[in-house]
Amino acid sequence: MRWLNLLPWLLVVTFLVVAPWQAFAQCSHSECEPGEALDTACSPCAGMVCGADPFCCGTTWDSLCVTAALATCPACGPTCGDGVCAAGETCTDCAQDCGPCAVCGDGQVSTRPTP
Repeated sequence: MRWLNLLPWLLVVTFLVVAPWQAFAQCSHSECEPGEALDTACSPCAGMVCGADPFCCGTTWDSLCVTAALATCPACGPTCGDGVCAAGETCTDCAQDCGPCAVCGDGQVSTRPTP
């Protein structure tokens, strides 16, 4: 019967652990792509972006919201092949988004200035 004494604590722990996870499972689309306005409570990422730019959760989740999510949210890391040369992508690792790397006349990398 001692476990009955623990029941109130188990309910509190269940609420603190399960309830926040469930609250973040309701985004209507990924924060990494444009779409309708997101609810600030649908994910921590949406909450951070909308805290900085309320337009994203009040009007529409546009390309500026996506850019903020890409810079803010680890889940929205750069996606090579999406047509956007995002932070974290370079011509070396994602030429299809960032274009080919520039090649200087002799193809050698040098730190000395050219005359």
